[in-house]
Amino acid sequence: MKKLIERNIEQKPIDYKDVINLGGERWDGHDSVFIDEFGFDWFGVTIKLTKKIQIDWDCNTRLCTMERYDGNYDKGATRVKEYPIEDLEELKTIVEFFKYEKL
Repeated sequence: MKKLIERNIEQKPIDYKDVINLGGERWDGHDSVFIDEFGFDWFGVTIKLTKKIQIDWDCNTRLCTMERYDGNYDKGATRVKEYPIEDLEELKTIVEFFKYEKL
């Protein structure tokens, strides 16, 4: 099964503060290769939409991707689909669409 949904778009970087303001939670990783290359440790921001759908923001690219899992991602589920988010306006629309989902 193809994980990435192809879209004929050019993703635009989204600022960290905008993702946080939409309810994102920062998480910190550790990757010595990344530190050597970029001079800081890798981190991301996640916006949980449902138990199986979340949005991830990457500190290196500043791009967002909506991800769907085959179960509850908090319990080690496998990512089955990825949907690239074009820009901040699309991100806001998606977050608003899922606003009243119960986690």
